[in-house]
Amino acid sequence: MVTAIDTRWFTSTDASCYHSLWTEKTRTRFLKVSLAVDATQQVILAAAMTRYPIPDVWMARSLLTLSHRTRKAASYVPDKRYGAEFIHRRIQEAIQVKPRIPARNRERKRIRGRYRMELVRIFDEKTYHRRDRVETAFFGLKRITGESLKARTYRLQAIDLKLKTSIYNLKRTLALCPSHIMVNNFSRASIYGLQERFD
Repeated sequence: MVTAIDTRWFTSTDASCYHSLWTEKTRTRFLKVSLAVDATQQVILAAAMTRYPIPDVWMARSLLTLSHRTRKAASYVPDKRYGAEFIHRRIQEAIQVKPRIPARNRERKRIRGRYRMELVRIFDEKTYHRRDRVETAFFGLKRITGESLKARTYRLQAIDLKLKTSIYNLKRTLALCPSHIMVNNFSRASIYGLQERFD
């Protein structure tokens, strides 16, 4: 099984009706959401969310742990933004699978790090192209449940995101096997807020 990882932004419209009518505009904030998706069934395995504009690699550590706990993968396919050496080390040493992360184009700098140098020699382009499944999952998630989280507090927004991923996984599961609902596919999807853990 191949797990694809990517990050997108969701909007948070937390303005009250009175404030919107008075100012004739809606306050909008952005929440950064990372998803780990099964590239075969396009089911969401884990999600990480933060309200701060932090690098994607900071969210990848917890996302990889939750995804591996939900379902073990044979390979992980993030994009170049997740190509830090400590991400390679965590995937290969702690999780013990092979990542498929392309190296950045460095014309003047040589590639540093033992794991990154090794991956350049054995990079599998065919497996990496399955990463577009997570982009399809983001599109489906926003199309089915909307791209805004309407809760006002961060904790309720995390619960809102968990409900959205559960609804999306339920719809995907029904599309894959309408005669037999696989409950584990949508009920075990994990969500991790960088500030708090939500069970």
